[in-house]
Amino acid sequence: MKASWIALAVLVVGCGSDGGAPAASATPREGSSPRPVRGLKQVARYDRLAVPVAFAHDGKRWIGAVDRELVIYDGAREVGRMPVMVGGTDGALAPLPDGGWIAGARVLAADGTARFDGWSWANRYGRFGSPKASAISPDGHVAIIDGADSPSTCLCDRERGTAGSAAGALVRLTFDSERPAERVLLEHGGRRFHVAASATAVAAVDGRALSVWPAAGDAPPATATLGVTDVQALAWAGDRYLVATSYVDMDRTDVVILDRDAGWQPAWTWSIPGQVRELRVRPGGREIAIAWNNYRATDRVLQDDRKVEVFALDGTRAASLDTAGSPASIAWSPKGDALLVAMVGNSPREQGVLRLAVR
Repeated sequence: MKASWIALAVLVVGCGSDGGAPAASATPREGSSPRPVRGLKQVARYDRLAVPVAFAHDGKRWIGAVDRELVIYDGAREVGRMPVMVGGTDGALAPLPDGGWIAGARVLAADGTARFDGWSWANRYGRFGSPKASAISPDGHVAIIDGADSPSTCLCDRERGTAGSAAGALVRLTFDSERPAERVLLEHGGRRFHVAASATAVAAVDGRALSVWPAAGDAPPATATLGVTDVQALAWAGDRYLVATSYVDMDRTDVVILDRDAGWQPAWTWSIPGQVRELRVRPGGREIAIAWNNYRATDRVLQDDRKVEVFALDGTRAASLDTAGSPASIAWSPKGDALLVAMVGNSPREQGVLRLAVR
C-alpha cells in the first residue's frame, strides 16, 4: 500500500540459508487460494520492536526493520542483519520467490545486496529527489515509482531562487535484464500518487483519478473516476481486483474493491470502524487482512480498539483478534497459513511481534 528505498551497501551477517528460494508449491497460484480463513490463533509472541515485518521465504523465519537495519529472526533469536544506509524501508517489506527481498523502493538479492535502488534512481529528478511512492510486484519483475524532487527549505536557496520544485514523473520499470527497462507513464509538476504493482499491471491513483497500465508494452492506460477522494492505500487482489482504502473520519475508513471487468467501478464497498494502519492481501487474492485501531479520550479513555481482522473481498468478516498494542504492520506467510503482527505502544506489554496461525 505505500513505497520507496536506496543505493545501499548491504552487509549480511549470518544469513546463511535464509535466502533459499521456496519450493514451487510454497506460494499459491492465481485462482488457487488456500482454504478460507475461519479464525486466527496466537501461537507465538516475540519481544522485539520491529516495524514493518515480513515472513522469510521458508515461512518460518521472519524479518523486521529495526532502526536503520533489516534484521532476520528465527523466532525471537536474531540470525542475520542487513544495514540500510538511507531511506529505511518505507513500509513495504516482502520476500521474493528467488530468495531476494522487496524493501520499499529497493529490490535486494538474497545476500542483501541491492539489485535496484529506487532512492538513487530518483536523484535524477533533483538535489532532493526521492521515490514519493513505489510498488514492486510480488515476483520482483515490475515496479511503478513516482520519482520527484522536493523544494529546498533552506533560506539561502530561496534567496538565490534555487529552491527547486516538486516536479517528477510516474515511471514503470521492468527488471528483465541487468539494466531495468523504463517507461515514463506520466510527467507531473508535483502530484501525489498511491500505486500498486502486479505481474500483469501497474496502477496509480491521484485524488479521484485511477489509471491502470499493462505491465509490458506501450498501450494507454485504462482510466476511471473513483467515488472517493482521500485514498490512503492501493493494493492488487489477484489480477482482477484493486483494493483501495479511503479515510472518512476517526470512526470510519471505507474499503473499496474495484473490478477490472466492470471498468474499475466498485464491486463492493464496506467500512472499518476506525483507522486502517495496514492492509495486506492474502496469497491467492481472495481475502484481506487489515490492522486497525480507534482511540478516543477526554479526561478518560472513551474507546480504544486495536484489532487485526480478515475479510473476504465482499466485506464478510472471517476472523477478528484484539491486540495488546496498536497493530502497526502485518504480513502473510508465503502459503497464506499464518500472519505476523507487529505491535507498538508505550509499555513492554504493548510492544512485540505476534505470530498467528490460520484456522
